[in-house]
Amino acid sequence: MGHRWIHRPPAAVTECIEACWPKAAPGRVRRSGSLPAPLDHIGWKAFRPKGGLAALGDRIRVPPAEREWRVASQLGQRGIAVPVPLALAIDDDGSAIYFFEWYPERIDLEAGVLQNRLSLQQRRKLAARLGDLIRKFHDAGFEHRDLHAGNILIHPEAGDAEPLLTDFHRARPRGQVSPRRRARDLLQLSHFFQRRATATEALRFLKHYGKPFWHSARSARRRAVLDLAHRAHRSWYAFLRHHEKRCLGSGRRFRPWQEPGWQGVMTASESVDAGKQWLDWVDHPDRAVEIHRGGHGRVLRIDLRGTSWVLKCYEDPGGKGLGKAWARGSRARRAWLNAHRLAMADISVARPLLFGEEPWRSKRRRSFVVMPFEGRGQPLRDHVLGATSSRAVDRVLARQIAAAHDECLRNRDLKAENLLVDPIGPRVIWLDPDGVRRTPRVDEQTIARDLMRLNASFRAQEVTATRRLRFLLEYRRARRNGRPSLKTLWREIHWLTLQKWQRTT
Repeated sequence: MGHRWIHRPPAAVTECIEACWPKAAPGRVRRSGSLPAPLDHIGWKAFRPKGGLAALGDRIRVPPAEREWRVASQLGQRGIAVPVPLALAIDDDGSAIYFFEWYPERIDLEAGVLQNRLSLQQRRKLAARLGDLIRKFHDAGFEHRDLHAGNILIHPEAGDAEPLLTDFHRARPRGQVSPRRRARDLLQLSHFFQRRATATEALRFLKHYGKPFWHSARSARRRAVLDLAHRAHRSWYAFLRHHEKRCLGSGRRFRPWQEPGWQGVMTASESVDAGKQWLDWVDHPDRAVEIHRGGHGRVLRIDLRGTSWVLKCYEDPGGKGLGKAWARGSRARRAWLNAHRLAMADISVARPLLFGEEPWRSKRRRSFVVMPFEGRGQPLRDHVLGATSSRAVDRVLARQIAAAHDECLRNRDLKAENLLVDPIGPRVIWLDPDGVRRTPRVDEQTIARDLMRLNASFRAQEVTATRRLRFLLEYRRARRNGRPSLKTLWREIHWLTLQKWQRTT
C-alpha cells in the first residue's frame, strides 16, 4: 500500500500504521486512539473516505485530514495550546491517518466535570484560562465549528496546566472571524456551561473571553451577554438533536437476527444467538411470570443465568393509530432511544439490554425490549404511603424532572407506578420510558401536564398540600433554563388534576 507522507514519522510508528489504517475500520468515518506501549505517547486519528456528495466536496476543498494537519501546525506556530502534530499519511482513495502527541494523563472537560475530578477553585481558574484560550484562537483568524467540551483536554491533577484544543477537521481559516461566527463557536460552549457549570464560571469565561472590550459601557456589555444567552436558548433544541444523533448512533442502526421478520439492536455483550433465545420467550410467554398486562402489552419476569430480567412485549394497535405508530416507530424502539436520552440527561433509568421489532408488512406489529430487573426497589406510591418523611426522595425526583425539562424532554406517562425508589442513595429509577418525547419547547402548560399526571397518581388525603408545594419549590429551584411562575403552575396543576380525577371516577 503506497501512502503519501507529510513529515514522515519514525520507523517504529510506521510499523503500527497497518493495524489502525481506516480501511479495515467499520462504523464511523473518523476514529481515534493511541499506539501501544512504548509508543503510548503518540495518538492517531483515522479518516475513511466518504461517499456521495460528501466525497465530491472533499475533492473540491481541502480534505478533513489535511485540514486538521494544517490548522494544528499553524496554531502551534502561533503559540496556541494544541496537541503537537507529528505526521500525516494520505492514500489515493482518500483515506488518511494523522499522528499527533498523546497525553494519557489528560481527559476532556466534559468527563472531568462529570467525574468530579476538579475542585471549585480549579473550575474557576479553568473557566478563566479557557476564555483566554478561545479568544486567542479566534484572534488568530480561525473558526472551530465543533467547539464542545469533549474537544477540550484538561489535566485534572495539575491545576496550573493550560487546557488544550483538539479536533480541527472542521476548522476554517477566516483571516478575521466575524461576530456571527464567534457566537456560533461560543454557543456550543455556552450549552456546556448551561448544563454542567455554575453561573459564576460562565460569567468568568465570558469576562476573560471579552477582556479587550469588557471594561466598556455596562449597557453594551449587558446587551452582548443577553444576545448570546438569547441565541443559546433559541438553538438549544437543535443542539440537543445534534448531540442525540452523535451519541445515539448505535441506537439507530438495526441488525437482522436471521429470523423471519425480526430485527433489532443489542449491546456488545450479547450475540445473535441471544436474540433468538429471547424470541422464544416472546412466542411462549406462558413460561415466564407475568407482572403486568395492559396498554397493548404485557410485562414478564424471567430468571436466566442467575439474573432476573424484565421482558416487555408490545403489540402496536392497527386502524386509527397506525399512521402515528408508523411515524414514531415501535414502542420498543421508543423505549430504547428514550432510555438513552434520559441517561444523557443524568437521570437514573433502567437501561435496556436489547430490543427487537417486526416489520410493517407483518399482520401484527410486535416488539419487545429487555431490561434488568430492579429487585430491591420500591414503587413510589408504596414508598410515599409507608414512609413518614421522604424529603430526600422528593428532592431527587424534583431535580430529575427539572433536568428532563431542561433537556426538552417531557414524559407523557409520568406517574407513581412508573417510578421506583431505591433506598440506597436515595435514587429514583424511571421505568417504562416509551412515553418520553423530545419537544422544541417546554412551556408552563407542558410542565403542568407532566406534573399533573404525577400529582393525580395520589389522592388528596395521601399527600399533603404542604408537601406538594415544597415539591414545586424544589422543582422550580432546580430548573436551569427558564423558571415557571409558581402561582400559575400551582393553579394549572390543581385544575388539570381535578379534571383527571373526574374523568377517572
